[in-house]
Amino acid sequence: MTDVRAGRALAAAPDLTLPDLKWAAATAAGVGHDMRSPLSTLRSVTDLLAEEDIEPEALYAIIRRQLAHLERLADDLGDFGQLLSGVAKVAPERFNLSELVHQVVEDIALVESVPIELQLEEALHAYADPYAVRRILQNLLGNAVKFSTAGTAVTVRASFRLPHHALVQIEDHAGSIHAEDLHRLFMPFERNRTETSGQGLGLFIVRSLAAANSADLWLEPREGGSSFNLLLSETPVGRSAADQDGNQHQEQT
Repeated sequence: MTDVRAGRALAAAPDLTLPDLKWAAATAAGVGHDMRSPLSTLRSVTDLLAEEDIEPEALYAIIRRQLAHLERLADDLGDFGQLLSGVAKVAPERFNLSELVHQVVEDIALVESVPIELQLEEALHAYADPYAVRRILQNLLGNAVKFSTAGTAVTVRASFRLPHHALVQIEDHAGSIHAEDLHRLFMPFERNRTETSGQGLGLFIVRSLAAANSADLWLEPREGGSSFNLLLSETPVGRSAADQDGNQHQEQT
């Protein structure tokens, strides 16, 4: 028996093919499944807080960690929807990359127990969408922390590269990535290394946002881990620093 109502709904949205709908449905179902774990933990913590003999301070770290997880899921779903629908926009500007990297590391270190070593050159700048760069770093660092072997640290480096570029490197000890998996790593719904849950949207979003900002993104496998590298220009692509300085001088005069 044919469901006429479903047929009418499909007819009302001719731009959506059946594979598109299946893809969107799989994503929504998967994210809903991923939300259950942090929500269940928060419910348990709330019940514990109602008990008089429980020290609430011991539970605050759990609450912060689960809320951060939910926030990342919401951000991933929003970014994925915009990228898939073609409405995602970037607003590039020149900003202090050193400050942004420091903020991202601080935010994640606040809710995660894995140590993060930061090696940061001061006064690094980039010309890109600051929100997009923040999302890229949040995803890459979040993955590194999530999958790192117990007792190891994640290293974040940011340094100047000639000519007029800044390089951010995130190194982990999360296990090696097989060569045959490299080409699939940045595809949607492909899970990272030992990941057994999650929709695998993070690295697809990272790659898409990097491309939209004319940034270079690549992975270097290492023994026992890997290094994700993000190369950003300090000036608009196709323009040198001297050109930009000259234009700024003309605007001032």
